[in-house]
Amino acid sequence: LSTIQYVADSLKEDDLISKKYKDYLDRMLIAINMQSAIIEQAKTLENVQDLKFSMNFQKINVKRAVEDVTKVIDTKAIQKNIKFELVFNQTLDLEILADYRSLNMQVLANIMGNAVKFSPSGSAVRVECCENKNHICIEIKDSGKGILAPNAQIACAKSNGHSVCKIDPSRVYKNKGTHGEKGLGYGLNIAGSF
Repeated sequence: LSTIQYVADSLKEDDLISKKYKDYLDRMLIAINMQSAIIEQAKTLENVQDLKFSMNFQKINVKRAVEDVTKVIDTKAIQKNIKFELVFNQTLDLEILADYRSLNMQVLANIMGNAVKFSPSGSAVRVECCENKNHICIEIKDSGKGILAPNAQIACAKSNGHSVCKIDPSRVYKNKGTHGEKGLGYGLNIAGSF
């Protein structure tokens, strides 16, 4: 796929290619990116299920993690006129031990991105972080249609001190967003496995 992408990118820059063919190349590049994303999602899902996914645990500031993800997905929110409301009660300096990539890109970005994807224009997505006894709670509230409870459940069990999630890859949640946004359908499975 990377070779095809390189050739398509190169052809797009050629001044001798007509606008019509450049449009076809744009479509080809979108399809390539989608196929690459599907492959990466499948590899991630497989690695998580087989416990082959290496994690780099480090202290992460909860406020900074949420703000980083907000910056990444804010463009989509602006396009839909959706406002983020970030609430950090006593968690301003609270740190947790987690893998930054997993927490931010697999969990928070997926759930916050879905909140934007499925919320109507002009609404708000509220992200509230608080400390509850021995737990850190990150609540993400939106005004989207939600997910039916059976579809949101992922069965996890303890095995040798690790949480092992049995994810059924055939359970794909491919719903279009309020502006027709599409997804691959594996995001919740991957987020839930972490």
